[in-house]
Amino acid sequence: MVRLYFILFSLTFSLLQAISIDISLGDVINFKQKLNVDIDSNAESFSVRPKTHGFKSPQYYSLRLKNELMRGQKSHYIEMELIHHKLYLEDGLPDYIKEFEFTDGYNLLMGNYSVRSKNIGLRIGFGALIVHPDITIQGPEVNLEQPLRIYEKGGGLIPIFGEDNGYYLTGLAHQLGVFATKKINNKISGHIEAKVLGAWMLDPVVTKYRDDADNDRSLLIDISNLSIHLLAGISFGK
Repeated sequence: MVRLYFILFSLTFSLLQAISIDISLGDVINFKQKLNVDIDSNAESFSVRPKTHGFKSPQYYSLRLKNELMRGQKSHYIEMELIHHKLYLEDGLPDYIKEFEFTDGYNLLMGNYSVRSKNIGLRIGFGALIVHPDITIQGPEVNLEQPLRIYEKGGGLIPIFGEDNGYYLTGLAHQLGVFATKKINNKISGHIEAKVLGAWMLDPVVTKYRDDADNDRSLLIDISNLSIHLLAGISFGK
């Protein structure tokens, strides 16, 4: 048993030695998108420009694990990245939507490839879109006299994925970015990054509610996102 624990400890230590961790904060410029809303097969589209408020709690962030494949004049990496993107929809909404946001995350779980020459690098990635909607509705269109918040408690700053926690795997995402690094010491470096990110909902978010007449009704929401992300952070490891 002691030998087994020693082997597990050695493997874990070796893995941590091989993997670097990047932690970044920042903000986002979102472009105008179409918000599609369907209430009981009555579909409408609205032009909206979401905001991110990157430094408002819960914060926008990127958490990235990376493993170096090859080092020479250029260093090559494979990466796994979680981007905790957020969308606040504040303008252009129909009257019956009082509040609408993805603040527990318009999350992007990405697999990346990056290459770095000296201090400048390029990153490309593809992955999944996982969203957590928070919407408040009220009005004759939805047959509700009082505001109704449709929301499932999720993980907040650290998402707990799964529909029971209000998270929906709804689509695909990709990114293309450039970054610069500055070594602080052998194990720590700083970085800045700018990237273009596109995310597409292939399936709408389907939520259910009960109106004032005690009828079961459905609300379908669909919004994709095209955005520019500006980040700065710190790296631990190689």
